[in-house]
Amino acid sequence: MLTKIFLNTLPQIRNNQDKFIIVLPKLPPYTGLSVGQKTQKNVKIFYLPYWDNFGKLFILFLYNFLIFPLIALFFKPKAILNFGNFAPVPLFFKKIVLMHHSYLVDDKLLAEANFTTKFIETFKRIVFYLTARTSNSIVVETNFIKDKLIEKYNVSENAVYVIKNPINRSLYESSQRYLERGEFLSYKKRKIVLYVSRYAPHKGYDFINELVEKYYNKFQDVGAKIYITIDTSLNEEAAEYVKKINLHNLNTIIKNLGEIPNEELENYYKQALCFFFPSRSETCGLPLIEAMAFGLPIIVPDLDYAHAVCGKAALYYNSNEVGDAFQKIWNLYQNESLWKKYSSKSIKKFNEYPTAQNWVSDYLNLLKS
Repeated sequence: MLTKIFLNTLPQIRNNQDKFIIVLPKLPPYTGLSVGQKTQKNVKIFYLPYWDNFGKLFILFLYNFLIFPLIALFFKPKAILNFGNFAPVPLFFKKIVLMHHSYLVDDKLLAEANFTTKFIETFKRIVFYLTARTSNSIVVETNFIKDKLIEKYNVSENAVYVIKNPINRSLYESSQRYLERGEFLSYKKRKIVLYVSRYAPHKGYDFINELVEKYYNKFQDVGAKIYITIDTSLNEEAAEYVKKINLHNLNTIIKNLGEIPNEELENYYKQALCFFFPSRSETCGLPLIEAMAFGLPIIVPDLDYAHAVCGKAALYYNSNEVGDAFQKIWNLYQNESLWKKYSSKSIKKFNEYPTAQNWVSDYLNLLKS
């Protein structure tokens, strides 16, 4: 998503005469990306083959220790911006890396992982350690992650920059029109609890199942639905989770929308009662910012990452307590004034986040400084 926002926003940056070489893996999320007519001469996109069947560690090693350094030597850029967490090889060019992978700084998350994941993520930590030692700057998305990064990798504070994430242009413009016109769905018609996220073990999806199993009758009494957005083709675990919903007869409450485009997603933001985000670990959580843009009350676990993103704009529940999470959701169903209060808090908090143009400008300024 960040890559798409960056490419879609480049044409809107005035007086931008820089030339860009964009290197992407040939994967469905990236193929077909383009830039505006004004920048097409200044931006070239190259796709590299991606051999998924070779294994994550082999691909990580091949791309970051061999292919990308060779590409850099071939093009000889003034500066390199890497959105992919890793760039371990020392180069003769300015190098800036965006770190947005929770396992790199979250020891508890790593400790809870299975053996295979733990092995892979430990290897990634070694690669990132080399990245931190050979990069001019590391960019993170919140001050919380900045502090964790400095503590864990002994990086100079002056080398770590916080650049808050924006939402994409179409959602931003839609949210602004929505708020300006004030054509809100009435409170009484709001029955949807929305959770936008790809599937991963730490994203808290099993917590949702436990929540619905325990309070099924309560949810049914008020006509509540919990909408999730899992792409079942992403991996086997994702597909198995959705099967589990059907197997346990939870599909009358939990509805999987699949991964949907932003044009459709905005309609769900406009209709939802609240945004529920039970993830146990994040470096940011972009959907939280999107939900705030549409004035949705936010319900999140009482964890540091959530406080870093939402501040005082969220209702926090004890992270392992299903009953506390349910009570926060239930209170919003029962109390319109509470809903309005936290809707206003979300809108106010969203205004602290940059527009896509400002976000790209921050990166360009960092590359040039």
